[in-house]
Amino acid sequence: MPLVQDFVPVAERFEQAGMVLVAGRASWLAELAAAAVAPDELVAVEFGAPRSVEHALIAPLHWETETGPFTTLDADLRLEPVPRGGSHLGFSGTYEMPSPGASSRDAVSRRRLIEACVHRFITGVAATLERGGADIHLMTSPR
Repeated sequence: MPLVQDFVPVAERFEQAGMVLVAGRASWLAELAAAAVAPDELVAVEFGAPRSVEHALIAPLHWETETGPFTTLDADLRLEPVPRGGSHLGFSGTYEMPSPGASSRDAVSRRRLIEACVHRFITGVAATLERGGADIHLMTSPR
């Protein structure tokens, strides 16, 4: 299974960012995941219970799309403290592509699309963490 990784800095203290990451995480993270791929492509996204490991907070996720760049993606979001009061948000996972018989050019294009989706997702997560979750209630309120 191919690997996808990305990371972004978070301009928020680890403790505060960690509280936001676990607060109502399933709903606001699911909205960011849907926004990262075309919403009509998303079948399901599930977030497992976060766990603390060696000064880091890890939240597992499982992402499925019907017609997106991948069929399934299993990954961990990893929030870690960095010196001077900031945080680091990492994403590491594996995915399955829908059509294994695609040309190498199609596979490269699809990989770039997956990397772009992951980057949009973790950038959105980092922005929410930096705002202290101020927009979480807007994302989770009925429309």
